Amino acid sequence: DKQDDCGDSSDELDCPSNCHYYTANSGDVVESPNYPLKYGPLADCKWTLEGPEGHNILLQFQEFETEKSFDTVQILVGGRTEDTSVNLATLSGKQELSNKLYVSASNFMIIKFSTDSSVERKGFR
Repeated sequence: DKQDDCGDSSDELDCPSNCHYYTANSGDVVESPNYPLKYGPLADCKWTLEGPEGHNILLQFQEFETEKSFDTVQILVGGRTEDTSVNLATLSGKQELSNKLYVSASNFMIIKFSTDSSVERKGFR
């Protein structure tokens, strides 16, 4: 589709080798690498979620635990790419988020997960 989904100009949709994913399926589960075991150091993951045109994407965490301030989850909304999106939330630490809903303003949402070189936790689902 001429979109650089993997960040390496390969134009693939699923990029598990470098932790970049694309999904257009309703109800898909997004979870940190190795969940529920500890995620690894120096992770740089991205999930691009696409819903049906004219619909919004709803994100709800069942569990969330990262190293506070150092291992972060960013929720970007508004566009198909990071350049065309805005930051809805940046999350870290151990949080109870099961009652909180994150809603996109369009049919796209990007979830980015970045970790530093030390202290790994359970991650998120």
